[in-house]
Amino acid sequence: MAECTADDFRKFEKLLMQAGFCEISDWQYLNLGLSNKNFRFLAKYSDCEPQFFVLRQNQSEMLTEHARRLELENWQLASQLDIAAPLIWSSEDGLFYVSRFIAQKAFDWSYWQAEVPAKQFRLYSDRQDLKSCLTNKLSNSTKLYIDLGMVPLATVDASKLTAASKPCEQQRLSRLTFEAMIQRAPERALLELLNTLIEVPAPHNMISTAEQWHHYRDRLMAISAQLEDSKLLNPQLKHWQAMLNNMLMQESEIESWLQQMQANLLTPQFCHRDLNPYNLLVENDRLVCIDFEYACCSNPLFDLASILCTHRLNPDQQQWLIENYLENHPNLKSAAIDSVYAACKIYWLFATSWALMMAADEYMGIVGLDNSESEPETVKNLADYLQFAQTYLRYI
Repeated sequence: MAECTADDFRKFEKLLMQAGFCEISDWQYLNLGLSNKNFRFLAKYSDCEPQFFVLRQNQSEMLTEHARRLELENWQLASQLDIAAPLIWSSEDGLFYVSRFIAQKAFDWSYWQAEVPAKQFRLYSDRQDLKSCLTNKLSNSTKLYIDLGMVPLATVDASKLTAASKPCEQQRLSRLTFEAMIQRAPERALLELLNTLIEVPAPHNMISTAEQWHHYRDRLMAISAQLEDSKLLNPQLKHWQAMLNNMLMQESEIESWLQQMQANLLTPQFCHRDLNPYNLLVENDRLVCIDFEYACCSNPLFDLASILCTHRLNPDQQQWLIENYLENHPNLKSAAIDSVYAACKIYWLFATSWALMMAADEYMGIVGLDNSESEPETVKNLADYLQFAQTYLRYI
């Protein structure tokens, strides 16, 4: 998506004034996302004092109107339990949302985003079963990290970490302020978030991990056929096709992982399905979520996996989070710990599928297969998505 011009901001202001906002000023980019743009602005609304809001502009082709409605419904469900910023307004076409701005004054949760250097993407042939690793107190934690698609914390500031498995450390952490806790024991704030998600009412849109994979697979195969029919071959397209073929060669393993997850599910529940650090904010001594595009009623193991795969937690923190979240989980069987490895694999499978679909959309824009006009950054986006897919694929 291209950056906005002065004319764009004037259009935004006109739209917002029609929605009841006034005295609009102080526009600031928050980020130019892959599927949306986010801006902060100052305004008065509903007889309140001027305050900051966030305007999100969605990319029109990313989700259908029905999908946007479901996203808003799930956002509002989460906000009922104070784990999402309240939705203030949305346009009828679902292209614009306004929510309250949550300033990150003390600590930005994106600090915990895991780094994924290519040199660490490799699997061990003698990998250990997750349950036995946890039983043995993660004696071979480096192998577990790499096997699940997690990166050891070789360069993290030691003052930010905690050995949560030590009783004396647990007692000391219980006396910490929330600000200190999220910097030294992030697994505790993450556990509170995961447990709160259990309490959110089940959404109307229910989709199992198997159904989601079959949808992704069918769409990718349809895209592949379309690209082959176009006969517009280039190195990037060949690379895209090779990655898809590589992923589909693991179909039997994929089905096995999906079956393992389903076998340990009792009841589907509200799932955000994209709990990476960039989608979490800190407010009022708790974590809140943003971006509910993928939220649905599904398997909670996927939310746990999304945290394990994207947060740079050390082995003790991961162990503590897994054990405390799965212990007496109302919607999972007691043997759910056996499926955590499979859930992490499925997380990277979905991430790879998403990157391949996004790359295909960009490629079609470049060559005109969908009769769309290429934006200046389209070529760069295509390269980025292909790199994402290549990176994620190594974790499957």
